[in-house]
Amino acid sequence: MTITTPTAETLSFSQRLRKETQREHSEAESERFIVDLMAGRLDRNAYIALLEQYAVLYPALESAVQAASAGSVLAMFDHPGLARTQAINDDLDQLLGSDRQPPVALEATRFLAEHFQSELSPEQLLAHHYLRYLGDLSGGLAIGRLVKRHYSIEDEALNMWRFPGIDKPKLFKDDYRAKLDAVTLSGDQQEAVIAEADLGFRLNKAIFRQLGEMLRLQ
Repeated sequence: MTITTPTAETLSFSQRLRKETQREHSEAESERFIVDLMAGRLDRNAYIALLEQYAVLYPALESAVQAASAGSVLAMFDHPGLARTQAINDDLDQLLGSDRQPPVALEATRFLAEHFQSELSPEQLLAHHYLRYLGDLSGGLAIGRLVKRHYSIEDEALNMWRFPGIDKPKLFKDDYRAKLDAVTLSGDQQEAVIAEADLGFRLNKAIFRQLGEMLRLQ
């Protein structure tokens, strides 16, 4: 029996996107900060520190996507149930009080937030949209369950990981990937999405590393 190994020509675009960013994705997930957070070896303050970085990232991404969506490829993918900015702020208000200080961005966080706002093409923004929201609907849901268990985070402070506008996350993700395969993108545009997603994973890895350094985990 002959076994055919899939090539770039036989993989769908969503499969290529996943495969060609897998190394950076895995390395980001393997950073000590996120591994220790998920394992219950840190504390509530570590989780709050992560959430504060998200409080910088998501408004920058969501405003950029909103500005670029009309008439672009992004319009097919954005969904009001994905928006996280308000949920993150509600969680931080619950955890720190409504009189909390504005979050201080780490260097990598600031760089990525500014990158979102740097007139990226719709295809480049799609890469970050894919990375953030499909991640939130996958491993992100696990983060919500684990921080609740390990650090006694109250239900009222776990809005980041709830998607009331998306009833069935798996079906939503399957549909998202189907749209990636159906959308008309040139070869250069596909390469731009893959390259930008790869960059996004590297920068998220840098954020986790800097969080670990801030908490003296390195």
